[in-house]
Amino acid sequence: MKSYSIIIGVLDARHCDIAYETIARRFGIGVGTVYRIEKMFNASGKSLEEFRNLEPTEAQGIIYPDEFQRQCRIFLRWSHRQYRN
Repeated sequence: MKSYSIIIGVLDARHCDIAYETIARRFGIGVGTVYRIEKMFNASGKSLEEFRNLEPTEAQGIIYPDEFQRQCRIFLRWSHRQYRN
């Protein structure tokens, strides 16, 4: 899960029509992550200003719903077991 500042930075950059690849390089994330942040933001139906006024954890919850977080925890537990043996 990316930090609130990265999420807002990505959304600001996309609002200025900066290319996905440029944003990904600037924030050190993948192009797919940039796409996902924009996709989930658009699905929320909030304006950029409304999104900025959310609490950081609430904004992260919109971009990374609980189901996605749960899948990440399961994968991390699985990968941790794999490397521990």
